[in-house]
Amino acid sequence: MDALADIALTYFRTFLFCSSESDIDPDFACKQMESFPEYVATLSDVERVTLSAASQRALDFALRPPDEYGYTPAALLSDEERHFLDELASGELYKQWMA
Repeated sequence: MDALADIALTYFRTFLFCSSESDIDPDFACKQMESFPEYVATLSDVERVTLSAASQRALDFALRPPDEYGYTPAALLSDEERHFLDELASGELYKQWMA
């Protein structure tokens, strides 16, 4: 189930934080973003926990120390994306979307 959660997280992040309108049709992306709370509402508790764990893995990967060349993926992580991952990892996002 972890692999599926990783895929779902990548899907969410792509639509929420795509940096270029040329990558994804803006109307399609907007429609997908608006439907995320509906997707989340259908998840079981186990699926929510697994998706939160995927978010924590993504944060851990992005925030790891720089490699021997000084590269760190944290440089590519926007404040909004980090906030999204933090709230998803903690479960706070579920409370907001399901309120």
